Amino acid sequence: MATQQMTRSMVKELRTRMQALLNDFAGMNVNVGNASFTDGSCTFKVECAFIAENGVVVTKEATAFERYADGYGLRGIALGHKFMQRGRVFEITGLNTRARRMPVQAKDIRTGRGFKFTVEAVNRAVNSTGVLGA
Repeated sequence: MATQQMTRSMVKELRTRMQALLNDFAGMNVNVGNASFTDGSCTFKVECAFIAENGVVVTKEATAFERYADGYGLRGIALGHKFMQRGRVFEITGLNTRARRMPVQAKDIRTGRGFKFTVEAVNRAVNSTGVLGA
């Protein structure tokens, strides 16, 4: 029997420490994700992805973007392209093929925070401001 109980704050602290330890893993991007826990144990989702020579993290979403972007109507837009939306610059990081409404994944260049967009919003942003670079 466990003498201590697992708490939400303990799990958050453990996630933070695990992420700090795994950040230095050579040539890979390691992300400690969501956790589930009971009184005596916890389970984390950990995603590991190689970093390509161009600096792009090769996640399943990045691979899906490379494979299916044209079929989604994102012709001429490549992984890593930047676009302006509401005064902020975003970089395309992938495509979630299971998301019907907002399949395009991007990150805010300034904060690094992930966002999702509709195909129409990305096409509109690229057509109005142009692609800001790859």
